Amino acid sequence: MSEPHPATRGFLQGNRGWLLGLVLVIGALLRLREAITVPLWFEEIYIAMVARLPIPQLIETLRHDIHPPLHYVIEHFWLALGARSGYELKSLPILLALASIVVCARLTRRMFGAGPALLTAALVAVAHGHVRFTQEAQAFALEGLLVILAVSAAWDWIETRRTRSAVAYVVWGACAMYTHYVSLAILFVLLAWGVIVLRGDGRALARWLGLHAVLVLAFLPQLPTQISQFIQEDAAHHGHFPYRSDWFALGHDLSGANYLIPVYALLALWPLVDRSRRRAASLLLALAILPLLSLRLWSLNFPRETTYVALLLFPLVTTGALTLPVRPLRFLVSAALLLFALHADWKPDRFPEPIMLKRAADELARTARPDDPILHSDTHSLLFFRFYDPAGNHRIVWRADEGIPYFDGGLMVPDTWRITPAGWDSLQARDARWWGVSLNRAQVKPVHGHTRTGAEFDSVARRVPGASSIDFAPVRLWESPAVVRAGGAAGAAEHH
Repeated sequence: MSEPHPATRGFLQGNRGWLLGLVLVIGALLRLREAITVPLWFEEIYIAMVARLPIPQLIETLRHDIHPPLHYVIEHFWLALGARSGYELKSLPILLALASIVVCARLTRRMFGAGPALLTAALVAVAHGHVRFTQEAQAFALEGLLVILAVSAAWDWIETRRTRSAVAYVVWGACAMYTHYVSLAILFVLLAWGVIVLRGDGRALARWLGLHAVLVLAFLPQLPTQISQFIQEDAAHHGHFPYRSDWFALGHDLSGANYLIPVYALLALWPLVDRSRRRAASLLLALAILPLLSLRLWSLNFPRETTYVALLLFPLVTTGALTLPVRPLRFLVSAALLLFALHADWKPDRFPEPIMLKRAADELARTARPDDPILHSDTHSLLFFRFYDPAGNHRIVWRADEGIPYFDGGLMVPDTWRITPAGWDSLQARDARWWGVSLNRAQVKPVHGHTRTGAEFDSVARRVPGASSIDFAPVRLWESPAVVRAGGAAGAAEHH
């Protein structure tokens, strides 16, 4: 498709390579800054722990979790290449995120032209929602790359009928299904869209259906596990369609501010007005929205696990901006999109849990003895300290008759990492040294009632005469009376 302004088209076509390279450098720097500033957190550490297992044990462990295995297998080999630190683990998703920007720009150029392609690449590169989640050592960057590769291959095949595009679609589609189950819904929407587009060409329609039959066969080995995970999660009863708060969370993540959500929505719808762009725009809009309804069937965390949506929606937003009826308005709106996105990156809101756990860890490193028991209220802090302080004596306070749920990392917490409440009582009775780390996170702890994680731990610790604490909200570091008497970290802190 042609760009609305020939002079702009000529400049962008002639300088496309170095402009895209500049965009990728900026995108890499923003993600590296985030990776350096924010340590690994519970989910990233849990994935790394599973990925360290031998492949057969890794696959068996994930059968009792809720995720397909491909990202874990890839990280397994990344670890085998020598990745150990948080930065090294985060480098893989950063590389995948940059690759997804390139593929997204290519698809946008084929659909809408050089101008929207470059602006899309720039917007994805600097949008803080995409920056934040695609530097995490999780499946989000891989999922986004595979989704946009599959969509690009499907579009190529619809347009050209080339065999290599058909093979690419099957390969990338299969990989996407083995990365996140939402890809099943994405491929279903692609199938339905293709059926509508090809309904007048019987031979092409038959081949299109055949490609999806191959995808079904490719997923069959995973299907029994997927069904088992569906039952384990009790999704039939607990699954739900996205709430209004979910849509707002996604909109805020994409635009950077609630007041910009209507602007992004209107710009994304604008390409539908032009008949020459309508087919491509309808495909991307359907893929960005309809698969999110599959939250009714499996877990889908808004906006963390919907990061791929930016790669589908931003081409529409930028095309809408660059096809507005008045040329100065195109420039102003396009510039405003980038400026607002960069503003969100200037002083971004950062996930406090790993940052404050790291501060508590630094305090312990200065004052705790090597053999001091360090007690934890939940698995988030336990796994964090087990990763960053593997030599420490870290234990989770947990009843002996109570299992740790799979969604709280229980599959990777051996019994030797536990201490019962009675064991903690014994430490107190002997006036022994101990430390406590409580994390007040949003999820509630099963069996213990509807209290925030860490609240029960804090309640017990406050009743210990002479115990003291330092607040690193949402983390609290506790010292036993023996540590306080020895002049521990919270010597001047408030006593409870």
